[in-house]
Amino acid sequence: MSEIFISKRELETLYLKGKTSKAQISKILKCSICTVYNKFKKYRIRTIKEKFIIPEIKLKELYCNKKLSATKIGKIFKCGRSTIESRLRKYKIKMRDKRVFVPRNKLYKLYWIKKISIDEIAKILKMPRSTIYCKFKQYKIKIRSVSEARMGIKASYETRKLFSKLHKGKGNPMYGVHRFGKKNPFYGKCHSKKTKKQFSISHGGTGIPGELSEYGPEFNKQLKEKVRDFWNRKCMFPECGIPGAECLTKIPVHHIDYDKMNNCEVNLIPLCRKHNAMVNKNRKFWEEYFTKLMISRISIKKIQEI
Repeated sequence: MSEIFISKRELETLYLKGKTSKAQISKILKCSICTVYNKFKKYRIRTIKEKFIIPEIKLKELYCNKKLSATKIGKIFKCGRSTIESRLRKYKIKMRDKRVFVPRNKLYKLYWIKKISIDEIAKILKMPRSTIYCKFKQYKIKIRSVSEARMGIKASYETRKLFSKLHKGKGNPMYGVHRFGKKNPFYGKCHSKKTKKQFSISHGGTGIPGELSEYGPEFNKQLKEKVRDFWNRKCMFPECGIPGAECLTKIPVHHIDYDKMNNCEVNLIPLCRKHNAMVNKNRKFWEEYFTKLMISRISIKKIQEI
């Protein structure tokens, strides 16, 4: 970063002749007050200690009777808060405790029950945001995560449109990432019996694996393999016939009558992922079509056996 150039002559004219404060000089020169202080040190310009006349009676009246803060009193006498505080000590006026008491129950109720944000709580209690954060740490109140804070708040149409634009194509974090087959981190692995038991218990079961499944317990790997073998391990959707070897995963088994509890071999047919999803539309048509296909397949098998 380039250093701001301020000449010694310019500072002396503003400060000594013009009697402008350092804060006002920083505003005129459009720089920070720290820069002005550093330039004063660099050029060895002597700072004038201003003596503010603040009568004790008036200070007592403003601070004790009218209950004004040191900052507000400073604005009246055109001086800083520290000057007022030093005069209060000088006149032995007892200073008010700056610490504000906020009960834990009140904070917890506003934040967790009423779901009010920290900024809004600060406005309600008329306190700075930093003080509220300190109180949260003091009382060990857990701060909500981003997902918890956003719960129930719906994003506007414009925001959703912007997100969809940002996540399209190369903007999507999963762009160009393929996790099929061996690239999948879970490839060749399966959940242990202990994990399956935990899944069952967490979903309200007794711990028996697969007890809460939409399908019956008889709809297992052995039955699926039997169905695939019966249909020569091909997708039976018209004009598809993709063999199982070409699929990235095993060909799913479809229920002809769409009843997941009816796991008879006569009611099951293999369909690839794409067509298994497609047959969810026009269910009556596909039910009739696959029933006819099943009848013809059984009759052919019987003829072959003879």
